[in-house]
Amino acid sequence: MNITFEIIKEDKTVTPVTFYDITAIGQGSEIGTSTIYSNGMQFTCTLPMGELWNKLKKIKDESGS
Repeated sequence: MNITFEIIKEDKTVTPVTFYDITAIGQGSEIGTSTIYSNGMQFTCTLPMGELWNKLKKIKDESGS
């Protein structure tokens, strides 16, 4: 996988982060956000959980994996 999402950093700035592996996703702590778990770390994504899930599912379906 090679996908970039907008991530909210601790100082509340937003930066793009490219993920090569995503272990799990979950509901974010704020409305309209989600949490991405990768390589033992967690990242707050600017997308709601449902939208994030749909993007990941689409990539998986297109890759045939």
